[in-house]
Amino acid sequence: MLSSFFKYEKLLIRSYTDITRKNKVNEPSSFEAMFNPESYAMSYQNVYDPKQGINTSGTAARYSMTRPETLNIKLLLDGNGLTNSGIMDFGLTQKKNVYDEVQHFLQLTNHMDGKEHEPRYLILKWGKLIFDCRLASVNISYTQFDESGAPLRAELDAEFIGDVELSKRL
Repeated sequence: MLSSFFKYEKLLIRSYTDITRKNKVNEPSSFEAMFNPESYAMSYQNVYDPKQGINTSGTAARYSMTRPETLNIKLLLDGNGLTNSGIMDFGLTQKKNVYDEVQHFLQLTNHMDGKEHEPRYLILKWGKLIFDCRLASVNISYTQFDESGAPLRAELDAEFIGDVELSKRL
């Protein structure tokens, strides 16, 4: 009965071909997190002019610019048959191919678009978080393997940089 009141929302990354984020990519245009992250970190940075006169003991902090915000998040991909709640399903559902899931993530977020000659535009959505961004970096750690050497678990430590189209900037 409670399930009708609460909807389990997964983190979703949508991929677009343009900065207005109206044209989704042709292949599957989204990546849904297998497990929602435990946390994420947002960073905001103001830059001040570092110039200081010779033989002076200090200077006024003169504002120069505000850098785009960044979002750091760790995603877990698991091919062991774990459910969303972290419980083994013992073969009741099809196990995910972790390598293919990582490649799908990279295709949507890091792939160099042939027309634009740059990586794709993204919207990262989870609950109240809606973040127009682009992938700045991702480190992938494979941590478990099956008997043939295929990865069963991967951790994606990703950094996304805020990306706002010109008409929406202050």
